[in-house]
Amino acid sequence: MDREKDKVDRFSNLPDFILHHILSFLPRNDANRKCVLSKRWYSIWESFPIFDFEERDPDKASGLMNVVEKSLNCFIEKKLRMQRFRLFVILRDHQLFSMIDRWMALVLDHGVREMLLNVNVHSGGLFRYDHFYPLPGTAFVTVSSKFYSLQKLKMDGIIISENIMRNIVRNCPNLEYFFLWGFRGLKTLEISKLDKLAIVIIGVRSNGGGELERVYIDAPNLKKFSLKTYYARELPRNINLTGINLTSCHLLKTLHLSKCGITDDSFHSHLSRFSLLEDLEISDCRMLRRIKISVQRLKGLRLGGCEKIEMIEIDAPILSSFRYKACNMPVLFSKNIPCPMEISYSMHTRGRQVISSWFLDLRKFLGASPQRKHFKLMHNESEVSFDLEELEEVEISPVFQVDYLELVSYSLKEDLDCGSLIDGLLWSCHPKTIFVPSDSVFLINCIKVLCEKLLDKEQPECCTSSRVKCWRHELRGAKIEMFRGIKDVQVLDFPHLLESLSSLTEDHQVHFKLEWNF
Repeated sequence: MDREKDKVDRFSNLPDFILHHILSFLPRNDANRKCVLSKRWYSIWESFPIFDFEERDPDKASGLMNVVEKSLNCFIEKKLRMQRFRLFVILRDHQLFSMIDRWMALVLDHGVREMLLNVNVHSGGLFRYDHFYPLPGTAFVTVSSKFYSLQKLKMDGIIISENIMRNIVRNCPNLEYFFLWGFRGLKTLEISKLDKLAIVIIGVRSNGGGELERVYIDAPNLKKFSLKTYYARELPRNINLTGINLTSCHLLKTLHLSKCGITDDSFHSHLSRFSLLEDLEISDCRMLRRIKISVQRLKGLRLGGCEKIEMIEIDAPILSSFRYKACNMPVLFSKNIPCPMEISYSMHTRGRQVISSWFLDLRKFLGASPQRKHFKLMHNESEVSFDLEELEEVEISPVFQVDYLELVSYSLKEDLDCGSLIDGLLWSCHPKTIFVPSDSVFLINCIKVLCEKLLDKEQPECCTSSRVKCWRHELRGAKIEMFRGIKDVQVLDFPHLLESLSSLTEDHQVHFKLEWNF
């Protein structure tokens, strides 16, 4: 104990602001233990302007509330300004809401710079979304210069009225960061005349009160806007982007939209105004049909889940990352994309068998644009059939070679035939590298079948008289690498791998390196 006191005393003569900075790196419980070692540190602790409280066990929530009450009262007696107040608590019922009301008023009245509030009610084994914490109507009403200090406001699991939202905008002119998640009570979110606002993040809980219909933001220095719908057990009631107006946010650099009822015209109208956009993410926006993206400064692009999409056209000359999570195969045009495309395809067939025409469509889809591609196929217990004779009468597009093919399976079935799946994939895309993890019986069986097919490549008797040739006629050679961790790499021959299949574990990764005749 004396040694620890000596270590603490070495810092005791430092200025208060330096000691506060040191405490800011410690969890609150650890910092509290340090401060009981000397009067100097205890005094520093009482004036520490950062309050961070969290309790996820509703049975212990009342104990936390008492600690918060005592800590705030001690700090307020010193008449100091608060830097940060964070409260994450899960309550058993709403009876303690009145204490949070009081704390809201106290921290705002003492010039808090950052306020982060996350309140949930957990009762009877279920989260009670009907018992959201209602922001008190008086919280942001008083016009006070102390509200001018608020720069970051983050709220989750609350009820907020449009009148309170107007008061926040009116009385907190220096707000830079606004985060509103899992809320109820707003049909219209309107933010204007906040010249310093740089980040707005909105999360709508689709099964807990997604009333939001309109978003209007007039913030000339806004750099990031994110709007997402989540917790959708069924198809969500998408937010209609025709009711969203960001057109005055010309400095926007990051735009994320998820499960929004965005139309083609509205999307293109907004995108044309964001010439500085660098990062764009669009997911599960099911009203989109034809996407045209032409942004000269775009660096990151992520598209996915837009299941009715028919065409994607992209012109982004400095794009460094492009990820597309597909559930269909639209026409893909890329006028100007310098980076490889990372394409993930989820094989959701809803009980229908995957047949030869599906692999023909995949071949066309991958070959529609000349960019290098990484292709990841997520297999979901679909029955697969692949027979080249079924394609004798149709036009066959040239094959496009992908750099990397990854096969992932969520199937619990062990008796699925994977031979047709492997034949179809090799015919569709001629991959340079195939990665098959060893974390399921089905995938280990895929490794076995792939080994056997590659060993049998010297006898391509299956299609000598057919117009449409199988993949074996184009394959020149193959080798196998097996990884376990980062540094443990083995080069194996095919018989050795086949003998080792029974000893493969989930941390083994098998890579097949293929050489083709073009």
